[in-house]
Amino acid sequence: MVLGILLGCFVPSTQDVLNTATFVSVSVPIGKFLLPLHFHDRRLRLVTTAVGLIVMMYPILCKVRFEELNNIFSKRALWVQLEFSFVINWIIAPLVMVLSKI
Repeated sequence: MVLGILLGCFVPSTQDVLNTATFVSVSVPIGKFLLPLHFHDRRLRLVTTAVGLIVMMYPILCKVRFEELNNIFSKRALWVQLEFSFVINWIIAPLVMVLSKI
């Protein structure tokens, strides 16, 4: 994703080149060139492409408004909730699990 952003910012013709290569409205570079070459099985390549597309589209499907993140993360209440969640999930819960095995 970072490579795509950098190419889009610094090489203006990237979008035109990628738009010319589509197959059934799916960008061929996503489906073929960006996947590792050891995926010889066509079905595995198609599943990998579908999963990759879903992962890329997830923020859009959830309607994440990235421009709002600055406002959200500037509130102390959110940081308190995140710290609480971190302590419970990563410190207390593992200790409870270990102690329950003893």
